[in-house]
Amino acid sequence: MKNKTLLLLKAQLVNQFNPKQVRENKFFLISNCILLVMLATYSCLLAIGFGVMNSASAIPAYALTVGGLLGFFFTMFKTNSIIFANGDYDRLFSLPISEKELIASRFLSMYIINTIFLFSVMVPMMVVYYLFGSFTWYNLLIWIL
Repeated sequence: MKNKTLLLLKAQLVNQFNPKQVRENKFFLISNCILLVMLATYSCLLAIGFGVMNSASAIPAYALTVGGLLGFFFTMFKTNSIIFANGDYDRLFSLPISEKELIASRFLSMYIINTIFLFSVMVPMMVVYYLFGSFTWYNLLIWIL
């Protein structure tokens, strides 16, 4: 079961980020890159603002809140297009693949894309937090978890 799910996940990610489609639809790639840069810049400047106000201890809580809300809203908006609105269900159900494996691969692809957006918020805030605060290995472990 895991092999089929991972194979479906790989196929879906390759189809989403297909180099031929990226050349044809450069707007999609450019808009996503601009969105990631804007999120990272916003997060970094917001964390710098907290640090300047001597409120660096609030940065981890704020990063967690913003990351959670960002993941929630992106999941709400992307769920319909990734899970339900694909026209390839007829072809995939004719293959020897169970519904659980198909849905699991769709959720995993959505999770991977959300993780990329989450890192664009969390990593800049983590770097600024360590510039204004004190670095400890325990805090780094908490950020990673």
